[in-house]
Amino acid sequence: MKSQKILGIDIGGSGIKGAPVDSKNGKILESRFRIETPDPSSPKDITEAVVQVIKHFKWKGPVGCGFPGVIQKGFVRTAANVDKSWIDTNINKLLSDSTKLPVFAINDADAAGLAEMKFGAGKDKKGVVLLLTIGTGIGTVLFSNGKLVPNLEMGHIELHGMDAEKQCSDAVRKELVLSWEEWGKKFNEYLLTMQALLWPDLIILGGGASKKTDKFLEFLKVKVKIVPAKLLNEAGLVGAALAAKSQYEQEKKSGKSKSKSKSKSKSKSKSKSKSKSKSKSKSKSNPEPKPKSKSKSKSKSKSKSKSNPEPKPKLKPKSKSKPEPEPKLKPKSNSKSEPKPKPKPKPKSKPKTK
Repeated sequence: MKSQKILGIDIGGSGIKGAPVDSKNGKILESRFRIETPDPSSPKDITEAVVQVIKHFKWKGPVGCGFPGVIQKGFVRTAANVDKSWIDTNINKLLSDSTKLPVFAINDADAAGLAEMKFGAGKDKKGVVLLLTIGTGIGTVLFSNGKLVPNLEMGHIELHGMDAEKQCSDAVRKELVLSWEEWGKKFNEYLLTMQALLWPDLIILGGGASKKTDKFLEFLKVKVKIVPAKLLNEAGLVGAALAAKSQYEQEKKSGKSKSKSKSKSKSKSKSKSKSKSKSKSKSKSNPEPKPKSKSKSKSKSKSKSKSNPEPKPKLKPKSKSKPEPEPKLKPKSNSKSEPKPKPKPKPKSKPKTK
C-alpha cells in the first residue's frame, strides 16, 4: 500500500475517539476527535457515531476499529460494556457498508497490545508479556515471544464471587470514590490471581489509569516487573490502525492472487482449446491409420481361417481285425443246393497171366 496513513478509531464503553495514524512509526497525525458513546450502544447508534468520526476527518481510506468485545473473523462474540444486540453481528460488514470504506475491527485490548509491543514498552521484549488496559473495564492481552494470543478477555474472571473488572476497574474507583491506596490494594488482588494463572515475565499497565501509575504502583506487591504503557491512552488508536493495515494488505494480496489464478486458468484453457483445434485440423488433413483393434483382428483371423481352413491332420485308420473264416459246414445229404460230385471210374484191371 502506497500510503501509510490509516484512520484509527477506539470504541469504548464511555467514549468513541479517532485520529489518523502513521502506521510506519505509530505517530498520531492530527488531534483526536472524541464523542460520547451513545445510549443505548446498539449497532445502529454506534455505527452512526463511527460515521460521524470519519466525516470529521473527511476520511477516504482504510479504517481500523478497536471494539470492547471478542472479534472472531469479523463477528462480535461478546459485548460486556456495550449493548448485547452486538453479539453475532458482522461488524466489519456493517461498518464497511455504512461508510463505503474498508473497515476492520479488532478487540480493543488486542489493539492496544499490538501498539505497545511494536512502538511502546513491549518493544523487543521476549517471553510472556501481559498488558492490562484499565478503563471502563479491564482489558487483557497476552504475548508469547512477540506473538499475540487474541481475545483473552480475562478481565471477566471471578474474584470474590464477581467479575474482576466490576471490583477494580478505573470506572469502579471513580464510582465508589476510592482513594488510590484503597483501589491499589483491590487491583493488587487481581494481579496476584493473574500471576498465579499466567506467570508473566512483564506486566504493562495501559488505559486511562496508566497516566497516574505514580499514585498506585507502590501498593502493587506482585513478584513481576510492572511498567506503564508508553503510548498511554493512544495505544488503542495506533493498534487499531496497525491491525487494519495488515488485514487490508492481506485482502489485496488474496484478491490479486485470485485474479492471477483466474487469468492463468483462462489462458491455459485458451491454449488447450487452440492446440486441440490445431490437432483436429491436422488429423482431418492427414488422417493417421487407426490402430487395429484386437476384436477386429480376431474376427479377421476367424474369417481367414474359414475361407482357407488349414488341413486337419490325417488320423491313422483304426486297424480293423480281419474276420476269421467261418468253418465250412459239410453239406447235408438232402441238400439240393450243390450236386454231388460223380465218382471217378476205377481203372480196369488187366487179366492176370498164368
